[in-house]
Amino acid sequence: MSEKLYTVGDVATWFSQQLGVAGQRYSAVRADVAAQLLAELPAATAEAMPLREALPDAQALKSYRYALRNRYGLVLPPLAAPPTFSASPALWEVLTGRQLPKTPYWHTQTLTELIDWTIAANYEKLLVPPLGSYYEVEQAVIGITSYS
Repeated sequence: MSEKLYTVGDVATWFSQQLGVAGQRYSAVRADVAAQLLAELPAATAEAMPLREALPDAQALKSYRYALRNRYGLVLPPLAAPPTFSASPALWEVLTGRQLPKTPYWHTQTLTELIDWTIAANYEKLLVPPLGSYYEVEQAVIGITSYS
């Protein structure tokens, strides 16, 4: 079976089918994490808001990272500026021809993506079995492949 699992999505789909949660997108975990993250951003008006507006500078990002770690025990994923040059492919990409999910760019992503990446970065703490939706399986797989 593993020879048919090429992408993170393939793995998440297979696991969600095995767990009987295929097609279920709603996640109570995501709703809770979204509420926590948005509560710490007074300027945030919607999940579609660009991060550069909600976290306008490095100091705001540092304060936000500190608040989430101390209040909720959550670690924010690395947030990088977009590369200004063509990055070399990772060894995994060279060997398999497939890409791993990329680190979110602070200046081009939205709060929605930050929520999803935060769940993936904290999957061991937040996504306690049994996983209740395809979304949770997907975030766990992303967390395992991105942060292991």
